[in-house]
Amino acid sequence: MQFGDLALKILAQEKLSVLLFHAVPSTTTELVNDLTLASFERVIDYVSEHFTVVPLDEAAGALKTGRLPRRAACITFDDGYDSWLSGAAPLLRQRNLHATFFITTGQFDDERMWHERVAHALTNHAGPVLDLPGFGLPQVPLGQLSERRRALSMVEQLLKYQPLDVRDKLLHALEASAGTRQDQLCRMTVEQLRDLHAQGFGIGAHTVRHPILSLCDDDAAMQEIGGAREVLEHLLHAPVKAFAYPNGRPGVDFRAEHVRMVQAAGYTHAVTTEGGAANRQTSVFEIPRFTPWGPSDVQMGVQMARNLMTKSRRVLVAPGGIPAQDATVAGGRDTRPLVAFVENGAGFGGAVVALQTLLSNSNATGYRYHVVTNMPVGDFTQTAERSVVIPDRAVDYRAIARRVRARLGSGPLARGVLFALGRADDLTNRLPYFVRLVAHLLKVRPAIVHGNNDPSANREAMMAARLLGIPYIQHVRGSVNDSLALPMMRNGPATFIPVSRWLTGELLRSGVPAERIRHIYDGIDLQERPTSETASDLRAELGLPEDTILIAMVGMLVAWKGQDLFLDALAAVKPSSTTQLVALVVGDTPERGDASYARGLHAQADELGLRDRVRFLGRRNDLQSLLPQIDICVSASTSPEPLGLVMLEALAHGCLFVGPAFGAACEVTEDGTTGFLFTPGSAASLAAKLELAIERATTPDAVAQQDGRDLIDRQFSGARCARITSWVHQHLLDAR
Repeated sequence: MQFGDLALKILAQEKLSVLLFHAVPSTTTELVNDLTLASFERVIDYVSEHFTVVPLDEAAGALKTGRLPRRAACITFDDGYDSWLSGAAPLLRQRNLHATFFITTGQFDDERMWHERVAHALTNHAGPVLDLPGFGLPQVPLGQLSERRRALSMVEQLLKYQPLDVRDKLLHALEASAGTRQDQLCRMTVEQLRDLHAQGFGIGAHTVRHPILSLCDDDAAMQEIGGAREVLEHLLHAPVKAFAYPNGRPGVDFRAEHVRMVQAAGYTHAVTTEGGAANRQTSVFEIPRFTPWGPSDVQMGVQMARNLMTKSRRVLVAPGGIPAQDATVAGGRDTRPLVAFVENGAGFGGAVVALQTLLSNSNATGYRYHVVTNMPVGDFTQTAERSVVIPDRAVDYRAIARRVRARLGSGPLARGVLFALGRADDLTNRLPYFVRLVAHLLKVRPAIVHGNNDPSANREAMMAARLLGIPYIQHVRGSVNDSLALPMMRNGPATFIPVSRWLTGELLRSGVPAERIRHIYDGIDLQERPTSETASDLRAELGLPEDTILIAMVGMLVAWKGQDLFLDALAAVKPSSTTQLVALVVGDTPERGDASYARGLHAQADELGLRDRVRFLGRRNDLQSLLPQIDICVSASTSPEPLGLVMLEALAHGCLFVGPAFGAACEVTEDGTTGFLFTPGSAASLAAKLELAIERATTPDAVAQQDGRDLIDRQFSGARCARITSWVHQHLLDAR
């Protein structure tokens, strides 16, 4: 007996190896490099020689009793392909090997697998560039084969973690751009399904439409799980006992409640895509699987051996799926896990408001919360167990840097001075802040550290968490640009939480794998919408007639927000003889901002002759009561907005929204329906869209307003944001 055989014999004792395959086509395409039929044949020849292949149903039963045959293995396939009948099935029959085929049943209603549709569209896309603004991706070149492959990877990773309705919408947009249709693709037929079953192969369920179950609400998830079994049993007139979780990673793609749903739906066992081998301690509802690829026997032996030594993760099936809200031990000590949020931004703004909303909706998540800020930016006393301020700036080098740029421009001398200022900032500001933050985290001992801003702003929080061995989550609320260029910044966070598809696309382009990205929209507190009886009368406060059309731009007064572009557009809007129009600029310079921009806006309004048509209201703390009285809400940002809470608030209150056609605005607003999108950076385009919005505002569209409110209720509630964020926290704790 060779050494490799002996090692496998020892490692495989009382263990079950389950192999996973998909289409196994006879040939690959230039764009898609699948495991081919020839490679599959080499794999099953190796497996049949070195393992005892048994039906999955039998193996699941033997796991419970500890009576697995020696070196037991099972062969499984996922999704559903017509090519199985002419390719994989004959090879298996020739060797008298059993396999179980897990089927998505949506194809029997003429729906093709979503990733096949993506590959088909990008294979046939004739353009040199993929340009879909609402997709969440930048313009992706398609000229070279390598570029097209990269585009395929990015689109698949982006679509994989979208809710079904969003995935469908984006797929249709992609196919329209490419000029393809899903009915151009082959699919498995009912006759082929019955043929596989008649040949003695096992049939299992793989949901109806292959969603990520953790993105589904409970009713939709149960329909996907149980509905697939009902369809298959109806078509086969035979029981279906096995289930395969789509994408299949415990804690990420499915949670404990989905395991319970699989049990409740009548299945007797289920498989994941988590690597490793099953043993007697493995739950039969979380049997791990992996794919050996060879190509040589020696390499396959190493791959099988490594898999046999891999420890599989699993979800913790306990009532509720999250820590108990009142978890305590003797003496009254609260044992709920502590999450430390680190807010290290430039001052009060959207990130702070989003964090306040998240925490105010997290009372029932079973966690304790602690907030660390770099300056006094908000009141967290009602939502967090503790809130502390750790200053991060003893010397304001940013103000010095602004003066350097103003005097020296951008030449070599200026770059040298700015570099020196950056290193001085590291030594006198960021290093002391890092030391104080580490000391604080050692004192409070959180289970998770959660950075609330962009990666560069939370660099010290990530480094402190890594130093102390604490799982770190990075919220992404703005463009990552070059902040992920360093591997440390890219690899440090266990999970990134971008607040829009656009930011998800930026992370993918920066090299962050989809498995470490969990897109969660920020939420707003819908229950706090004021009634007309409780809201103050804004028009009366400003001394305006009741029929005045109010256009508001809300946000910090910083150049990239585009208030200057807004003023230029207002000056170009054609005056109306019947409608009085007043624009409101709401917001102020941030705590660490440059006040010269705000002064320039006042001067610009005077120069454009807008003094009577524009009111600068400064920072307001009563936006919840103001927005219902606004007719049109505008974003004029010159850089893509990561999300924009004001946009969500506006839609929730039935306002018309006008924004630039890039960034997250394209994800939320349908041009001409719930709002209007203009060409970014163009005052003329913004003016034209404002004129359309003003015309609409004089005769409000109740249906469009309700569509906007329904969208916010469905996707942007604070409760939804808090619930999904707690799932991310729980997954990190389960994986430790």
